[in-house]
Amino acid sequence: MLEKELDKVEGEGIISKTDKSEWVTPIVPVLKENGDVRICGDYAVTLNQVLGEEYYTLPRVEDMMANINKVKNSQKYTFAKHT
Repeated sequence: MLEKELDKVEGEGIISKTDKSEWVTPIVPVLKENGDVRICGDYAVTLNQVLGEEYYTLPRVEDMMANINKVKNSQKYTFAKHT
């Protein structure tokens, strides 16, 4: 079953065989509910190690309220429902 799926995705140009590459990712076959095989990549051992982590913290309400008095130009908008 796995070989059949590998041949299929290779034929579709999604994956390709290679002898050697520093970016080769191990495959992880996952059995789907209908019995088919899904091919996944384990990027934790290759790509993820060189990407690093990025953090995007959300501002705290207290910090936003403390900074609101520092705003020099502000606008007030009123949105009304049109009937």
